[in-house]
Amino acid sequence: MTQPPEPALDAPPRRAHFRRPIHNLRRGYSTVFILVIAVFAGWAALDAYGWHDLQPDRRILAIAFGLGALLAFLIWRLVDRPLRRELGLARHGEAARAQIVSLRKSRGRRPVVFVTYSFRTATGETLTAECRLPRRLSAESLVPGMALDVLYDAKNPRVNRPRMALISVEFTRVEKPGTV
Repeated sequence: MTQPPEPALDAPPRRAHFRRPIHNLRRGYSTVFILVIAVFAGWAALDAYGWHDLQPDRRILAIAFGLGALLAFLIWRLVDRPLRRELGLARHGEAARAQIVSLRKSRGRRPVVFVTYSFRTATGETLTAECRLPRRLSAESLVPGMALDVLYDAKNPRVNRPRMALISVEFTRVEKPGTV
């Protein structure tokens, strides 16, 4: 089964959003993290308010609550970072044409396909990168030398991703007035 070709990308900023399941999952775990942070930070704040009246063991517990809230916040940001990076690339990344250099499969029962590609940035710098392909793509349709679209960060071109490997984001077509 071949997929229809994707339409050309507009210039940044583009309209892109998280796919519905990713959006719902992100909303769910964000709610859990916010509740955990609020509870632990609230307990730490209440204990800090009466700090001078606390027993030494309660002071240690108050510090632990504050550190727990801080740790939950840091984990939340680390979990969310790859999704935010992918959405940022989809919305503001520069588009370039790349060529597939090589394809390789990992070992195991369910091998993962890695694609190595090379592209030239707007400044003329040539970069080679490797990316894991999502399972929904058929690797049989890809061959070395084939062209593909790559999105990269203009400030840091080492942050790049082939368009077909964006698994959390989908693009929305903007209809211009007077067009069908």
